[in-house]
Amino acid sequence: MNDFSTAIKDYNQAISMDSKLVGAYHDRAIAYMKLKNYNSALNDYYKTLELDPERKNVYFQIGYCYSGLKNYSSAVESYTKYLYYYPNDKLAYHNRGIDCGRLGDYPTAIENFTQAILLDPNYGSAYRNRGIAYRKMGSEEQARQDLQKAKNLGA
Repeated sequence: MNDFSTAIKDYNQAISMDSKLVGAYHDRAIAYMKLKNYNSALNDYYKTLELDPERKNVYFQIGYCYSGLKNYSSAVESYTKYLYYYPNDKLAYHNRGIDCGRLGDYPTAIENFTQAILLDPNYGSAYRNRGIAYRKMGSEEQARQDLQKAKNLGA
């Protein structure tokens, strides 16, 4: 079901009948996110948290939306909140590393990619992005090693 615009209309109708229907806000946020309407998605994710503060996994999607809006510092903050509750999520470390790199904070980006690699030693994208961060810092040998490892892993 990839008709996200129709889904949004259905969620709007459900919310108009029950303004506390947390699942409708959450699912509408996903639909907005799929349409790259990140501001609307953020509004719904924050409403989801307001109605159900225990949905800590929403911080991941909030980070993704901020990244889509090129608000990388808010993305990093959201991934950090998410990782507080879900410290073994390699993708969250990877995404936070990418956003740290976009902010020019290559040492922190490298730390995040390294953590993703510790969680999954075959995570080729993390090696590739760590290699890029090393290269930006002028650490050419480390960059070469990571980029070769990424290539070997098919990333």
